[in-house]
Amino acid sequence: MNSHDLNKLLKNPRAMMQFRASGRVPQREEITSPLITLLKSIHPRELLQITNVKVGLTVGYTGIHPFQNAAQALNWLCPANPGHSEPSVACRDLSFRRRLTIDDLARIASVPDNVRSEWNARNPSRTPSSGFGLD
Repeated sequence: MNSHDLNKLLKNPRAMMQFRASGRVPQREEITSPLITLLKSIHPRELLQITNVKVGLTVGYTGIHPFQNAAQALNWLCPANPGHSEPSVACRDLSFRRRLTIDDLARIASVPDNVRSEWNARNPSRTPSSGFGLD
């Protein structure tokens, strides 16, 4: 148990009751979005090669948030040491659920050709299906 867990227990009576009843520390909810899923599918070395990233409406976030590289954008979207509130959660468009690809990322950033080709090799595009699982 760390200081963040202890603060959560002290400030949230429901979490404290669950801790006393079960003896387990409440788990932190993981932040997810289509952009986070896409950026996590890219190798860390490649994230540094993707530059001039502008997170905005086309990828499911309100406003325009510029970053020098994709690693900084991923750190803003889901920080390694989360605090009480993450700014990216407040900017997220919850109705945006479209699956993003490297081509979508290329519209909002400078993606080198080698990164794009390696990502496409690791993630082959699926053929459109009818949605019934009969294909």
